[in-house]
Amino acid sequence: MRTAIIIFFFFLLIFISCSYKSKKYFEGITDVTIPASAKVIRDEYNKMGSAGHAQVLEVKLEVDATHKLMQSIIKSHYYKQIDTIIDPVGYVPFIQHGKYKGLWYKHKNGYAFHGRTLNDRDVITATFDSIENRASFGIFADD
Repeated sequence: MRTAIIIFFFFLLIFISCSYKSKKYFEGITDVTIPASAKVIRDEYNKMGSAGHAQVLEVKLEVDATHKLMQSIIKSHYYKQIDTIIDPVGYVPFIQHGKYKGLWYKHKNGYAFHGRTLNDRDVITATFDSIENRASFGIFADD
């Protein structure tokens, strides 16, 4: 029984550590702060053979954390208040900051982010739904 408890806490520690790293990783890319109280509901990393990898983080937010994330998006270097809906497949007026270029903008029930690395090899997406109090972040990388 004691061994089972130790194994459980070991895996719990690994999960918490990975989730923390994923939060920090996506914060650095999208220039927002994911509130510490955000509950991770999905944290995945998938290697796609020699083609690349995909990494996804989804979080559920409490009401106060929703407000904090919204304020963080508005303060982001990538945020731009625009009046038209952007077609993510077509032209997106990216803002360059650091190693990435991207754009946070108001969208339906919250905000959306579309970005890329400067060499256009990796695609970064994020959505924040202020009605459902959820946010998701993803990167699809060409290794």
